[in-house]
Amino acid sequence: MDNLSDSEGEDNHMEGIENVSQELLAKIGVLKVSLQTNPSQYEVHIQLIALFKSAGMFEELRAAREAMSTVFPLSEELWLQWINDESNMAASEDEKEHVLNLYERATTDYLSIAIWKSYTEYAVQEYFEAAEHGDEEAFLTKDKVTAIFQKANKFTGHHIAQSHVVWNAWAEFETQILDAQEPRSEDDIKRIKSMYEKRLTVAHAEMDNTVSSYISFVTGHCGEDFEKAMAESSALAVHARKMLSERESLELELTSTGNSMETFLKYLEFELKPQRKQFPYVRTLYERALAVHCLVPTLWTDYNTAVLVMLQHKKKDIDLSPPEILSIGARATRNCPWIGDLWEHHMLLLETYTKPEEQVNDVLAKALVDPNLAANPQELSKVALAYCAYKYRKSEKNEDGYNLIRQALEHAVAVVDAAGGDPICKVQRYWIELEAFKFGNPTKARSLWNDVIVKQKTVTDAWIAMAEVDKRLNNIKEARHIYKRACDQAKHLDWPEKLFESWLTFERENGGDAEYRDAIIRTRDSMKAVEALRAQYGQTYATEVVPIAAAEMAPEVPAVVPAHPKASETNNKRKSSTGESDQTFKVPRHEKKAVPEEKTASESQQSAPKFDYSKGRHEESCFFTNFRPNTTDKELEEMFSEYGKVLRLNVPVRMGKRQGFGYCQYGTAEEAQAAVKGLTGRDVGDRRGLVVHISDTNRASRHKGDPPLPNESRHELRLAGISNDIQEADIMKLMKLVNTALRPKCLFTE
Repeated sequence: MDNLSDSEGEDNHMEGIENVSQELLAKIGVLKVSLQTNPSQYEVHIQLIALFKSAGMFEELRAAREAMSTVFPLSEELWLQWINDESNMAASEDEKEHVLNLYERATTDYLSIAIWKSYTEYAVQEYFEAAEHGDEEAFLTKDKVTAIFQKANKFTGHHIAQSHVVWNAWAEFETQILDAQEPRSEDDIKRIKSMYEKRLTVAHAEMDNTVSSYISFVTGHCGEDFEKAMAESSALAVHARKMLSERESLELELTSTGNSMETFLKYLEFELKPQRKQFPYVRTLYERALAVHCLVPTLWTDYNTAVLVMLQHKKKDIDLSPPEILSIGARATRNCPWIGDLWEHHMLLLETYTKPEEQVNDVLAKALVDPNLAANPQELSKVALAYCAYKYRKSEKNEDGYNLIRQALEHAVAVVDAAGGDPICKVQRYWIELEAFKFGNPTKARSLWNDVIVKQKTVTDAWIAMAEVDKRLNNIKEARHIYKRACDQAKHLDWPEKLFESWLTFERENGGDAEYRDAIIRTRDSMKAVEALRAQYGQTYATEVVPIAAAEMAPEVPAVVPAHPKASETNNKRKSSTGESDQTFKVPRHEKKAVPEEKTASESQQSAPKFDYSKGRHEESCFFTNFRPNTTDKELEEMFSEYGKVLRLNVPVRMGKRQGFGYCQYGTAEEAQAAVKGLTGRDVGDRRGLVVHISDTNRASRHKGDPPLPNESRHELRLAGISNDIQEADIMKLMKLVNTALRPKCLFTE
């Protein structure tokens, strides 16, 4: 191949293309255009590579593989196919160096014993072939082969089940070199003996064979007697044997469950206990889990967190260099780019190792152009916020530095808004804190709050936080004014009771008797209006569905309660049919309805609302997202049917466009839990890991304070302020005014 002239090689290449059928070339052309439009199509890359290979178009095949590797990490199978094709054609030293470079790249994507085994075998083969031909200037020296083995052992040596595959090959190579010496080098004998002694301190499945090999080596090369060698090996291996015995049952469980996610989590919990928590074992176990479950974001998040914790505590057993640790953060974002926390971890690791700001900027630039992240404004806002916080930590604490931070914040807000906006307004809230308490510009902070409250006018916590800023600035008058504004529109708030209590607490601490009286009067009047609205809504729609699916996509925003009607019934019907809704839900006018005829069970099922999206936790329903836009409901239902009978599955449609999330309802909570465990991280095409969890609109907001009725089922109502003299029969009469299906359960306290 290297003897061909450039013109001959080009002629052969063109002749090869001419021999390809027009039909095949047409298919290739379609796939290439598709990837030019959207490079993030995993399956299209695979198809294109397969077509190039079947057509014998090697240069195009190589380019296609390179293109795919820039977008996605490659699997063990893809790397080995690529390397095998290249090594079969490698004749010159440059071509063989290229093969070694491919092996190096292959070992960085995922932990693979098969790739490391193939890598070391290739290196050994090339070394001995050069030695056999007497090539003293061979590109692959003995020291270079040893360095490859040392690196392989570093990354595979604590793989309890399979580390012997690489280590045994290393020991065999070193012994073979030693036995070829005449006379044998005493330094090499000591070095190999030291290799064995270190190996005996590491828990691995083939410990008995390692002990036997050690005894054979020291008796044959060191002149020691058998009994002494046996005693030495036993003493060296005692701790490793104990560690192995503690982990054997978990290793067997991994084998029996096919490396299930659940078993890996159980194993990781064991390794992360404080009395163990040895970094090489923890790191290797995470790598083993990620080699199988690479699209499960929580695995990458936990792995990065474990690394940060150990760096924080300056663990002495961290066996990775700074570039190797930094690669963990980079790999996490390549596998699950739609998770904002992983980009933040990546930037934080760069900051930990004091890398230049340009590298952090490069990470941000990659995040901002990733289509998976851009499709989720809330996750994108996490990245933007992390970068702004980094800029604040690194900037000079003067007006010039503050202006640089403001520029970063303005850009961050613009980027997030362009992607659809963050309902929590995380970046803006951080900006407000800086302006008010770090930059000394409360006027700017107040202006920013006014912008935020336009987006969050129904969110109680936003109003309280807005007032809290002025309270901390000792601007009591302005804080009181904010409470009054919020109280005036209490009927539209998601949790008015919390606002009222916060205002009264504020006046107890900061107001006089006149201000406190005014607060009491205003809050009680507003509460009456809220209760009247709730009563009206409950009587008219006691059994209706409240569609707040958006709360699942923005779980930190508390769900809203009904507001005054502002549109005609026709408008309401139109919005319902298109999925369009305002920030607050409207209460339609009450109309008398004809009593429907009795229906059969099947007819009732068909006419029933598709889902109960009401606020709270729905144990028998799953919320899912991160599937391909062209995935059909039938395909989704087939996946979820693997774990139980699917009663209903729905992907909401808004303005004629399917949303990027959906719901699946099972008959039991057990089936829903099984689906969460089985489907989380499943590759649904284009290397998208399906995200599945139990439907819970309060899931992410609980850390910000107890939300209303956090423990109640969606089938329950909570009554408070009832006299202890009331009887259950009295409550029953009251409940039957609304719904005859309700059953009271009274818990009285002294």
